[in-house]
Amino acid sequence: METTGEQETTDEENIFSKMAEAFIRINKEGIRIGNVELMLSFMAGTLSGELKSRVVKLCKELENRDIMVQPIMRSVFSNLGLSQTQIAKPKQFKANIAKIKGILKEDLDNRLGVSERSLRLTAEFLEKEFGIHNARLLPSQTALIPLSTYFGKNNFENIDQMPDLDRKNITSWFLLVNLNGHYSSSVDTRLNRDIEIIRNSDSFPFLAMQETMKVRKHIDFEYIQDGLERNVVREANKAFTFILYILLTKNKADDWGGRLIASRNLNELEKHHIFPQEYLKKELELDDVEDPAEVETIVSNLANITFIHKPVNGSVSDAGPIDYLVQFIDRAKLHFIPENKDLWTKEAYNNGLFQDARIRLIFEAAQKYFPDVFIDFDYKENAVNTLKLGKSIKKSKQLIGEQTIEHLDNILGVEPVIVSILNKLKPIDQDIIVNRRKSYISLRKNINFAYFRLKTDKIWLTVKAPHNILVDIVKNHTISGSNGRDGNQYTDIAIENENNLDEVVMAIQEAYKLQK
Repeated sequence: METTGEQETTDEENIFSKMAEAFIRINKEGIRIGNVELMLSFMAGTLSGELKSRVVKLCKELENRDIMVQPIMRSVFSNLGLSQTQIAKPKQFKANIAKIKGILKEDLDNRLGVSERSLRLTAEFLEKEFGIHNARLLPSQTALIPLSTYFGKNNFENIDQMPDLDRKNITSWFLLVNLNGHYSSSVDTRLNRDIEIIRNSDSFPFLAMQETMKVRKHIDFEYIQDGLERNVVREANKAFTFILYILLTKNKADDWGGRLIASRNLNELEKHHIFPQEYLKKELELDDVEDPAEVETIVSNLANITFIHKPVNGSVSDAGPIDYLVQFIDRAKLHFIPENKDLWTKEAYNNGLFQDARIRLIFEAAQKYFPDVFIDFDYKENAVNTLKLGKSIKKSKQLIGEQTIEHLDNILGVEPVIVSILNKLKPIDQDIIVNRRKSYISLRKNINFAYFRLKTDKIWLTVKAPHNILVDIVKNHTISGSNGRDGNQYTDIAIENENNLDEVVMAIQEAYKLQK
């Protein structure tokens, strides 16, 4: 059926109405939005003709991949001669529009052509290099803009024309910026800098781009291991499902229904809990756990999530892995699921043995497919579970459940520094319960009032007590305060050496008093 001019106009208005929603959101909901959205709205109301029609067409084309309007328009504006900081300044909106209107038609056609080609190549790169058909998987779509800049300055017609070194370097850079949250702050400044570095380089300037990153230059085992302490199905932790999905496509994993994950539309897949949620809640008695966030982490940490076909996920329902994984084992091992059936039991999950094994398989796959990004010189040391906080401290795989401080001598697998702290608590109350879990050790009387969490170079202690009470007590360890989801005030204490542990004991004692 032919498309009428009236229908085309309607489609254009639909696209630009999405831009103009910025004003509606301000007026009705008071939602804070960026100035880029305002610029889009201003543009929507002032530009017309071929420019508007071509922008609409491009947005509609990339909408099928869930690429948002903002990175598309940032790329277009950049090619039209506007810097990212210019776009973000409301006082310059009118001047920006005038500058765009002043571009000669031939030049405008050329610049729009560059934008269209570069954004299509960016989408093609995501698909061929990472198996990503849908940009919703990305922690940040802002990272698409420097990619578009690179493709815009090079006259490639398809990504097969890219130099091999550029392809490798772009892959490494794209993973790092998404895993590091590089564009989570100072977006305009960082984009301007990165765009200029790319434009002024003959090839993709990976080392220069890497130097602009304010955090880690590589991803280590501890980063992946941190996925055990997060609910990775939450939007805020999307970086973990992003890298998991990419590793699955690189590993040629299928959807447990006979098709490669890379061939599926994201809407056809579901995040599958290897140990189903209801199974864990029942078998581990998670209804008795007070903190909902803790339950979410136990159930939806990185080790327990993978992507499979929706109908298969439905058929598994609430069966335990020991009951259903056998029929999928040849496929499941491509999802980094341990083949050892002893690890498919509730005991293995409760003890953290399954999680340990799968996290290591995930990290080793990351090292295999992206050796320039996933580098950990201490990984072999970590693999035998040594903790760098003094030679005597060992991080045990064995989890012991609950025990009172009175019977502390019978507790296995608790780090000596923590044992030393707990021994000092005995005179306070010998009935304090020590609960040893995979990712933490909690102390409880009537409710949990302190949590120990182990990192490779420190122990984090979180106590349920306000920072202003403890700041005069803890002077030789780094502390910070926060508000919990339960409305209570908490204080985090970093224990980086074995000195001044009496301060730590006093902080725990204050938290204990507040819970009595």
